[in-house]
Amino acid sequence: SDPSDAIGLPLSCVATPVEAGLAGVPASADANFSNHLPTLDVVEIMSSDDPPTTESFISCQIVGAADSDSCDVVSEVVTWVVNNEEISTGPILGTDSFTKGDTVACLGEVSDGYASSVPVLSDVLVIGDSPGSVISVTVSPSVGNHKSIFSCNADTYDADGDAVSLTYSWYVDGALLEGQVTSTIAGVPVSQNPTLLTCSVSVFGSDGPLPGVPSVN
Repeated sequence: SDPSDAIGLPLSCVATPVEAGLAGVPASADANFSNHLPTLDVVEIMSSDDPPTTESFISCQIVGAADSDSCDVVSEVVTWVVNNEEISTGPILGTDSFTKGDTVACLGEVSDGYASSVPVLSDVLVIGDSPGSVISVTVSPSVGNHKSIFSCNADTYDADGDAVSLTYSWYVDGALLEGQVTSTIAGVPVSQNPTLLTCSVSVFGSDGPLPGVPSVN
């Protein structure tokens, strides 16, 4: 039978003295089966980034799970709470479960197979902005002269789907062309043949300037 069925039921012990084949007056005592609730100290939520973004690895762990009934085996249950709604269980939250601006927490409890502890909520994380990035940069046309109009073309990526703002810098043979900050340039000064024209692109995110990702063509 299930041992939990005995919790709360009385256990009786009866002792009867016997002497010379004659039974004496029996004596008895009663006891109740009881179960102590398992406990835990704290529930910790962790992110691979601070602040977390939609690309962060977010995990949860229960610390200090215990049960004063030494024969009990304690199991842990982690429930994920996104925007105050329970959505899944397990120690790791998939990145497809949250977006920018969401609140994320985890609820932890432990069980001994008979009863569960009081649930404990972790700290709450707020998913922040994922910075945009530059994947590649090309300059077109690839060959030209001082009369050509050159364009700097950048492929970008943003995990949140936000528009990525860019700034541009142009160089001739490694020397910065002051004031040239748009994606196109004309009238490039030619100092020698051939002259190397370089475009460098930097990303500006919603949280301010981010380190540039230059590429040369």
